[in-house]
Amino acid sequence: MPIVIKTLNLNKWIMLKILQILCGTWFFIGITAENEPKLKITLEKIEIISFNEEYVKNPIAIVFQYNSTHQAINSSGTLLKDLGMELMENVDIYGIENGEVHLITSAKDINVCDILTGDYPELEDLFKFGNFTKCPMKAGFYIVSNAVVDTNKIPSNAPRGSFILDIKTYDGSVQMSNGKLYLKVEDDVLDLR
Repeated sequence: MPIVIKTLNLNKWIMLKILQILCGTWFFIGITAENEPKLKITLEKIEIISFNEEYVKNPIAIVFQYNSTHQAINSSGTLLKDLGMELMENVDIYGIENGEVHLITSAKDINVCDILTGDYPELEDLFKFGNFTKCPMKAGFYIVSNAVVDTNKIPSNAPRGSFILDIKTYDGSVQMSNGKLYLKVEDDVLDLR
């Protein structure tokens, strides 16, 4: 029986974007060497700042501890409009040090459809957790079930600390959602190599 950590109202698109960003970020960081210590990544909180009710109805998500090393997400919601090939994101990544938040980097005008249709095996794995599709996306009910992101490939030289990903998603020029993902990266004290 999974332990429920937090139950949140969550725009389905925020969920998809968060998973994409996590996988993309970890993919580009690299692969951990076998003799390096592992890191523990904790999803501390997801906040929905806003979402466009003309696009999404009844979004829900649950973040829970899937097993001893991974968290997972269950999410559902109804997409009210067909979406074309113009899904875009702006992502700001903030660090939190001594209680103060500071901007680390930003990525603007990320074409989500290009990423979804690109050759990223890590993202392909995410499609097995639900019924969401690549672009274009049709209106309908979408569900994500037990979506687990494998954090074992994060290199030991990844920065430690607390981070906020501020994600804004657009359909063309119309903002669909704005959400924040709070992450903590620390040494895995249970790694007994």
